[in-house]
Amino acid sequence: MMLTEKERRLVVEAAFAGINHGLQRQVRAILPALPLLVENTSLQALCRAVLLAGLNESVLAHRALADVALPEAEH
Repeated sequence: MMLTEKERRLVVEAAFAGINHGLQRQVRAILPALPLLVENTSLQALCRAVLLAGLNESVLAHRALADVALPEAEH
């Protein structure tokens, strides 16, 4: 069963909310699914970087942005 775009967005939003509510284990469980949840690879990398930063994984977050060409990803 495939998730709708709205459902995929909701899962990603839940991961962002999880960072703010200390749900690190749940956020880590969602991270591997990002390629299935976010089609745009640049946006996917940006989401991954934000989530990793929220998990205090700053080195991995910085690496996630290495090849991203979005203005939001400028470091």
